[in-house]
Amino acid sequence: MTTPIINYTELRFTSETEMNRYLDQVEAIWTEEVMAVLQQNGMQRKSVTRIWNQTEQFKLGIVWEYESPQAFKKCQRIISEQILPHAHRFGMVATSFRGVPVLDWRGEVGGLRRAGKPPSHEPRSHACDGRWCTIPPSRQLTRAHPSSRRRSSCCSAAARRRRVCGAPLQPAAH
Repeated sequence: MTTPIINYTELRFTSETEMNRYLDQVEAIWTEEVMAVLQQNGMQRKSVTRIWNQTEQFKLGIVWEYESPQAFKKCQRIISEQILPHAHRFGMVATSFRGVPVLDWRGEVGGLRRAGKPPSHEPRSHACDGRWCTIPPSRQLTRAHPSSRRRSSCCSAAARRRRVCGAPLQPAAH
């Protein structure tokens, strides 16, 4: 199992005009081709957010996720060559923080837990989609979908949203 790398970068602009100028030009810099190359080299996510809870400051936050330390290093070389030459055009200061997840929650059943570990409060009965199932075996259910012979398992997104198609729930056979 590889350890994902997460980078958080804060861009602090000298004015709202500079921030808007950056936002107007960012798609021309971070082209579809550049993003495809970064994805091929292990970048999994990039999300730009406007930091709104600090008045009189003009900031953007960028969350980056990479599949491994090696992917991070490869992508940093690409960014240095293809993106950083454009950064001097904007009145901004960038501060980056890098880390690995130690606590993680991604919408699955259960609470916040140590990254990469099964939940400690449930039996380790099986793994679905690379994650430990958080539903006790006695409560696991499947949905027999009326339009197909497929059954969604207790860990699938469709089964967690129980009311997707209205098909009756039946005990799972794990």
